[in-house]
Amino acid sequence: IPPSDISEMLLELDPYQRAALLRTLDVKRQVEIITELDLRKQKDLIEDLDTRTVVELFDRMPADEATDLLQTLSTRDAARIVTELPTRKAREIANLMRHETDSAGGLMTTEYVVLSPDMTVGDTIERIRSFAGRVETTQTSYVLDAERKLIGAVRMSSLLLESNHIRIEEIMEQKPPAIEVNSSVKDIAFLFDKYNLFVAPVVNDQGVLEGIITIDDVLSRVVDETWGERSAL
Repeated sequence: IPPSDISEMLLELDPYQRAALLRTLDVKRQVEIITELDLRKQKDLIEDLDTRTVVELFDRMPADEATDLLQTLSTRDAARIVTELPTRKAREIANLMRHETDSAGGLMTTEYVVLSPDMTVGDTIERIRSFAGRVETTQTSYVLDAERKLIGAVRMSSLLLESNHIRIEEIMEQKPPAIEVNSSVKDIAFLFDKYNLFVAPVVNDQGVLEGIITIDDVLSRVVDETWGERSAL
């Protein structure tokens, strides 16, 4: 059953039944289902779960989505969850919470694949495989210099057409379109449309890679803003 269908079924159950159904699923499946819901419904759902389960969910959720959900909770509940999270995840969330919710920094995720220009195609494919299921997308990876400044991008589809010994710097897209970390949702949507992007890197004013934004993140926020404006009329 698709996650979207299960999420709709959950909404028709009482709190006890929701929690019971979710407990029959593994954490990966739980995350797939919960992230299909809007933030208000996500918040309602996790309130029916025990702390250990909630912490596991937050740990497995993409950092940007976990941050958005965390910001809907009370300060006390949010603090309790963050203190139980692994240090790595807690730091990722703390970094995202430094930015305005409706900016690129607030929308981005810090889970992505990073490459160095001297890596070979063979090494790169193995690296991407090792990150499968742990990052937002493996379709595009980003090439950084020694100072973590963005210098290129590589699509998985391009890698599969090259010999394993070819170096990444020979085939990468140089200076790919990037979003400034403080950019608004409107500016982000414009860049995605202009360059026909499915994912884009987010950089600070020094050109250092801070995160990535996917088309799903952009569409979700644009839809939220559109409905919000209509509701206000």
